Amino acid sequence: MMLLEDVEYVGLDKIVDDIRFISNGEKGVERNSKEVFSWIKEHDIVISKGQGNYEGLSEFSGIFYALLVKCDVVAKHLSVPVKSKIFIYR
Repeated sequence: MMLLEDVEYVGLDKIVDDIRFISNGEKGVERNSKEVFSWIKEHDIVISKGQGNYEGLSEFSGIFYALLVKCDVVAKHLSVPVKSKIFIYR
């Protein structure tokens, strides 16, 4: 799992000034909030990590998803075996 601390540790946050890393974790940002929806609509490239984000943000198009497939439902939807590591654009 990549956290904001990991992003900072490896220096990804310093590559380009225009890249924003946003966590919907402990800072209280809800995945389905208006704030997150506006972030997605405002940016050219969105990379979302985790199966929960894949499921929760499926109404949007134009998102890259990085996830580990953890259940049969998502595995069937993606036509891959459970435990597959996926990077997909939808």
